[in-house]
Amino acid sequence: MDGLLAPLNDTDTATALACERAFLDALDGSCRTPIAGYAAISGDKLDFHGMILSPDGSKWHECRESAG
Repeated sequence: MDGLLAPLNDTDTATALACERAFLDALDGSCRTPIAGYAAISGDKLDFHGMILSPDGSKWHECRESAG
C-alpha cells in the first residue's frame, strides 16, 4: 500500500474485501452476473455469505462459511 494511503487502510475491511473479490473472481462475476458475496470480520473470525442466481432469479445457490 502506498505510504500516503497506509494510515487510511483498515486491515479488517481490506481482508473482507479481498475475500469478496476472490469469490466473485472464482465465479467470473461481473456487473451482468447475478452473484453476491459478503464478508465480515468480528474479532478473529471471518464470516462469508455467497449467492449465485439464475438470470431470472428463479433458482439460487448459497453458501455460508466461517474461518478463524
